[in-house]
Order: sequence, then structure tokens, then C-alpha cells
Amino acid sequence: MVVACGAAARRQGGKHERDYEGRGVYYMALPADAEQISGGDSVVVVGAGDTAGRAALMFAQKSRKVTLLVRGTLEDSAMLPQLKERIQQSGIAVRENTQISEYVGTNGRLTDVRLQTLDDSLKTLPVRAVYVLIGADPDTKWLQNADVQLTKGYVATGTDVSGTAVPAYATSVPGVFAAGDVRYRGVRRIAMAAGEGAAAALAVHNYFTGRARLLQMDGGTANAALSAYYA
Repeated sequence: MVVACGAAARRQGGKHERDYEGRGVYYMALPADAEQISGGDSVVVVGAGDTAGRAALMFAQKSRKVTLLVRGTLEDSAMLPQLKERIQQSGIAVRENTQISEYVGTNGRLTDVRLQTLDDSLKTLPVRAVYVLIGADPDTKWLQNADVQLTKGYVATGTDVSGTAVPAYATSVPGVFAAGDVRYRGVRRIAMAAGEGAAAALAVHNYFTGRARLLQMDGGTANAALSAYYA
């Protein structure tokens, strides 16, 4: 079996957020997105991690109206110190202790967001786009009671599997492999997921051929680690 059920981007949670997904609300920021931004476009990035910080800096190269929304404080966030320093020097507007309470639009397109602070005061901010970059959750709830090792909710494979040596893309259960965003420490990109799918398929083939060879080998000749894995 190959586990390739992916991971779902975390939503911010503001009212009507789902209504504008793909029409002003996005969960990934790529260089191609920045190319569509002009100097007067208002862009909001939600998040306090390295991904959000890099995205805000990327958009700031194209627009002078970039806002970084942080639910807590930037100082207390897990963002790399170098990114924090660059953001503070870039002219990006950092709004701390703030979150989006509602997404507002016209004709199905996002036009504004209503910001809420700790004192419950509200402010409307016109926007061209909002990038919610607050992580993702792997689709592994169905594996919670299985023997497959999970690390931070993701499927552990290869060298991340504890206790024994297993091949790349193999999990803690012989014959079960994983590929794509569901893998722990995987690279969250479509091209990588496609490549991992092909590599996992090859790993399945190698599993069956390796097991067949092992069954034909003398017990004293077989590699101990492989014997434990294919047993």
C-alpha cells in the first residue's frame, strides 16, 4: 500500500473565508503570484512562521502595501531572527495581536477584510489578496490506531522511522509506503509529490523483489536489517 493522501492547508477561520478561496484568499504564495502584484496593490499575509515571513518579503518587492498579520507578537513567534529583522526594515506593516474576523467581497471577489484586535476593535482593510500561511494538517486521522509511525501527525519514512533500518519511502510497517505531502519532512510542492509517487511505486517493486530474494537466501547470508524489515 502507498499512503499518498496529502495534507490540507489550515484555514484562518474568519467569517466567509471559504467563499473567497481561489478568488482572493490563497494558501500558497509563489513567485508567479508576486509577478501579478503592482505597487499600489494591498496584500495581506497571515502567519508568523518562516513561510509567511518570506512571502511577505517577496510581495514587498512588488508592492508598498504589504501587511503581515500576527495573532500573537512577532518577537515571540518561531520565525527566524534574520527574517524578523528584514521585515522590520522593509516597510511591511506588521499588525500584532490581530486576526481577520470577516472576509468581504463584491461579485464573488474579495475586496476587504475586517481586522479584529485583542480589545475587539474592528478595522476594515481593502485588499487585493490574502495569503493564509499558517501550516497544514496531514490527512492521517485514519492511521491513528494503526502501527504506522507518525511524527507530528505526518507519516515517518526512511531514516525517520525509529527502531530499525527501512528503505526510502518505506514506513514502520513492511509493505506500506508513503509519498507526497503526507510524509514527515516532505517538500510541499506538486512536482516533488509527483516524483515521490513514482519513487514510492519503484520502492514497492523493490520490496517484492527484495523479499523474494531474501526467501531464497541462506539464513546466515541474509542481511540482518533487511531480514528484520522483510520478516
